[in-house]
Amino acid sequence: MQYVNDVWIETLKECLEHGREVSPRRDPTKEFTKTTVIDMNYPILTIKKRKLGYKFMAAEAYWILTGDNRVESIAPYSKTISNYSDDCLTFFGAYGPKFVDQSSYIISTLIQDKYSRQAVCNIWRERPGKTKDVPCTLNLQWVIRENRLDCHANMRSSDLWLGWPYDTFNFSMLTRYIKHCYDDIQQYWADKQKEIYEPLQMGYLYLHSSCMHLYKTNFEKAEECIADPIRHIEPVIESTSVNSLKSILFNLRESGFEWPKNK
Repeated sequence: MQYVNDVWIETLKECLEHGREVSPRRDPTKEFTKTTVIDMNYPILTIKKRKLGYKFMAAEAYWILTGDNRVESIAPYSKTISNYSDDCLTFFGAYGPKFVDQSSYIISTLIQDKYSRQAVCNIWRERPGKTKDVPCTLNLQWVIRENRLDCHANMRSSDLWLGWPYDTFNFSMLTRYIKHCYDDIQQYWADKQKEIYEPLQMGYLYLHSSCMHLYKTNFEKAEECIADPIRHIEPVIESTSVNSLKSILFNLRESGFEWPKNK
């Protein structure tokens, strides 16, 4: 089982021990080329010392799924995210508009050919120009094999401390959305033909980054997590439809609920 907590800790170790030293924008960094693999049934990093913002985690996934790119709708959940907007109104590199625009293509491609290798969503902006919000993700690809829906995320850059814990959750939620849409359509046609349909299983997230990295400012905190990887419970996001998925994320975003709870 590729639990997100175990994968993260091992990847931190590997980066600190074997990462090459570079200084993009004069920020000392260790980086390496890496593909991490996690089970998307358990996409929530719960290492206590990381002190993630779980309300923001839910808010960002909901923000992407609804195709939003506005500062005002995500800024209440993060103290720093508005710093990456060029005009204080929208985000140039927001994933939501790209995903919503291409999701129907992804779903129809898989419906027409269950084993297609063409279910790709482009996130990168060609010739992005001068902006504070260049997307870290190039594209996402969904593949069905052995009745399991896997996601392949190709990234130019992945910050192990700041971005990776949220990206793995977001990509897992997008995958669950694709799964539910696919299942709903296939179940409809199975019912029409009086056949039995076996829903897809949530599969693995393969997150590949040519420059997976840690900034020097986070070395000490990463080492603390490695030395003391005590965790909360391993929560699962369970939903049975597109609407229930959005509802779960919306309610987590809006309520005072901070998951996961301590054991």
